[in-house]
Amino acid sequence: MAYIKTRKDGRYEGVICFKGKYFSVYERDLNKLKTKITKKYKELEKEFKYQKTLATTKKDWVTLEYYYKEWLENDKKPFVSPKTLQIIDNAYRNHILDKLGKVKLKELDKTKIQKFLNEMPKSRVKEMVTQYLKACVTQAYKERLIEYNPFDNVKIEKKIKTEKAAFTAEEQKLILEHLKNNDTRLYKIILLYLCTGCRLNELPTISFDNKAENYILVNGTKTDNAKRYIRISEELKNIIVDNLEMINNLPTHYIAKKFRKTIEELKLKGSIHTLRHTYATNHYFLGTPAKQLQVWMGHSTINLTLDIYTNILPTIDAKVEKNMILELYNNLYYYT
Repeated sequence: MAYIKTRKDGRYEGVICFKGKYFSVYERDLNKLKTKITKKYKELEKEFKYQKTLATTKKDWVTLEYYYKEWLENDKKPFVSPKTLQIIDNAYRNHILDKLGKVKLKELDKTKIQKFLNEMPKSRVKEMVTQYLKACVTQAYKERLIEYNPFDNVKIEKKIKTEKAAFTAEEQKLILEHLKNNDTRLYKIILLYLCTGCRLNELPTISFDNKAENYILVNGTKTDNAKRYIRISEELKNIIVDNLEMINNLPTHYIAKKFRKTIEELKLKGSIHTLRHTYATNHYFLGTPAKQLQVWMGHSTINLTLDIYTNILPTIDAKVEKNMILELYNNLYYYT
């Protein structure tokens, strides 16, 4: 299907609709344009038949392992950060490869996927694995490598709703003293998460901008607001400067694992992300304006900062908590 229209520059434009996509050819002579349209249409038909044949041949042998690597390279790598790409690759290698990697795409049906997911314990990891596997298989379906999308009939568990807790000042003191006595490297890292509010993969992105000497630049990529400046104290700046090389080369998932083990040893509940909630809550007690904290946290709305990240237990005395925070961090936080 094609139609012809006249452009302002005097040329004719032939618009071809082929398989839901539009292609244009241009010519000043109307008869030559019609010839071009016919030629272009034949080229599109030829390419379509070639791709269809290629897909038909490929789907006879291609495995999930083969296609997953192809999907990572072509559909994820150009569009996500290296850290995110590594997370997706780890999810595949650690949880999908052994179970489904050798299965041919054409044999990957709803039953196999459902059984695979049912055998995984409900966790954040399971949510990630489900998300990435579904995206990969759906793309294979769009490329006609499989006849139908098996995920259309797979039952997916609802996301886990976790309590958005923050560590109290007393718990923070316990964590920092334990790390200071047992793992000085992890101590410095956790201290920085507590004093910057960075997400797990954001801390290695921090840098300094000469135009803003009392701020660090966080090159986050999660949202439009993730790239941001955070005001810091001179004391915290010195710690960052002295450890910048270590910070920029953090093996974040290893750090997260070590910290979770530490929390378990101390019989507390939380994760690296709990430190971000703690950062927001500490600033609340220190009297930082909510709008300012929203900017430093990189949140799109102030409600996100106040309702989700700031956790105030009803049993806590605000004045006592503030004094403990000030004593514990000894001017590492910037506050007025």
